[in-house]
Amino acid sequence: MAQQVVTRRVADTGKNPTSEREDVLAAAAGCRARTSGNTQATAAPGCGAVGARPRRGAARRRGTQSPTHPAAARRLLSREGLGVPMTAIAREAGVGNTTLFRRFGMREQLIDAAFTDRVETHHSLVAACSDDPDTWQGFADYVRGLSALRAADPTFVEVLTMTFPGGVVETRRAEAARGALRTISRAREAGYLRQNFDDRDLTLILPANSGTLRASGATAPKASHRLVAQLLRAYATADAPVEPVPEAPQRTELYHTMIGVIRSRTA
Repeated sequence: MAQQVVTRRVADTGKNPTSEREDVLAAAAGCRARTSGNTQATAAPGCGAVGARPRRGAARRRGTQSPTHPAAARRLLSREGLGVPMTAIAREAGVGNTTLFRRFGMREQLIDAAFTDRVETHHSLVAACSDDPDTWQGFADYVRGLSALRAADPTFVEVLTMTFPGGVVETRRAEAARGALRTISRAREAGYLRQNFDDRDLTLILPANSGTLRASGATAPKASHRLVAQLLRAYATADAPVEPVPEAPQRTELYHTMIGVIRSRTA
């Protein structure tokens, strides 16, 4: 993705990195094969409850190696945003403030550790799409996969717009940014993607999809898949091998969902 490309937050799924990367790639490919939009990208469950707060001595001994801190940070950052206080993360992890700050002296270091797996998942998605011999399919799969990541965790795209003080996350983030630009350029040069499309347009796709996910309730998966498909058709040239647009949710479903959204905002 380019430097400006969006992200938000990615909830802890409890999966191993390889499994999650496969899920995202499968989500992109699955959307491609679908014509009726039944596959959905949903946020996976969180890490579960953290156990009782450890005794101070145990926390001190584990302060530099406990995996609990990044997991707790990911849960809280995904739920409340990247600005959540470090003290709140310490409470979520069940450790003292001193223990947390001993391991992570800067907020960026904690975010780096919390989202390493997610950044690797995005990096794998970009690598697969930028090397796809079918340049249009590579671009379309990247847009679908990125939308699936955003649907699973609103914070994740925000993380991709940040820079970090070195480390794996910064390296992977920068590599993925270059790969996303290459994916866009290849589709444009092949004559399948409109010449006026650039990486900034990706920042328009994701908020549009986020709004659809928030407002569509139970119809969100269908509505999201249809929106992304319609946007891809809008960005494609006449020569692009675009797929059929998935079926839209039923009008009655959308009506009841929108009524519920309006009522929740006025309550």
